[in-house]
Amino acid sequence: MIRRWLRTRRFVREHEWTHVRLDAYLDGDLAPDASERVEAHVGPCSECRRMLRTLRKTVEGLIGLRTYASADLGPGIIERLRREARGPFTRRRSGPATACPPPSG
Repeated sequence: MIRRWLRTRRFVREHEWTHVRLDAYLDGDLAPDASERVEAHVGPCSECRRMLRTLRKTVEGLIGLRTYASADLGPGIIERLRREARGPFTRRRSGPATACPPPSG
């Protein structure tokens, strides 16, 4: 029973250590022994494998983005946010918008 507890505690400690180093591992910024330690944990840990796979996809997606944004990107985003802020429960008045109209009465 104690061995099982120790094994579980060791796994949790390795899990925490690995989790905070996955980005550095992916970037190739870890020393060889630390990279081996990450690989040894990621093999049996489905959660860390999933996190590493997600990080890889995110980095690949970011690399695929355009390097330069078009000049009209900023104003377009701002206008969309303004339209979304004027949802069905927002009423326009001279002051700041409110999330809900005041009760009539």
